Amino acid sequence: RVHLSLGVLALRRGDFAAADAHFMRARPLYGKRPPTAVWFHSASLAAALAGQLEKTVALLQEGTEAHPHAAALHNNFAVALMALGRYEEAQAAVRRGLQEDPGLAPLHRNLGDLHLAFGDRHAAMESYGQAVRHHETLGPEVWARLGALRAEAGDADAARTALQQALVLDPTHEAARAQLDALRGG
Repeated sequence: RVHLSLGVLALRRGDFAAADAHFMRARPLYGKRPPTAVWFHSASLAAALAGQLEKTVALLQEGTEAHPHAAALHNNFAVALMALGRYEEAQAAVRRGLQEDPGLAPLHRNLGDLHLAFGDRHAAMESYGQAVRHHETLGPEVWARLGALRAEAGDADAARTALQQALVLDPTHEAARAQLDALRGG
């Protein structure tokens, strides 16, 4: 626990090498048991922030196998896979996470991103809508994407509402402001 805590503190300081060192020192102390889901989350975050995406994926794959009910690990696994362009595997990870916790908003957001990557704009809009229903302040980027998709679908009122919410969360969000201005002009 001490090394895990020291690793988390190093992460918060932005010292990813020290964080990784503490997490790797903690690992053998778990003995024959797999490390905790928190360890996998933290160790993979340190690896990701240090730019070690392959290590991140390996840790999260092992973590999701050791803790199959940890929806957040499935979400992080999907994000790491997406960063490597492994979209089909990422989609499977998101779907597995949603089986465990259908109310985890980041899973819906990431599923929306994957739908966009696959060109399914309607499904992306549905996923982003689910994300903000579960967590209204998830982030301005989700609202901006949702607004753009609703505008494309011809629902100007819903688009305006989504874009305004993006600006409530981040008044400096340039894309949302530009889209909203375009809607007002049209």
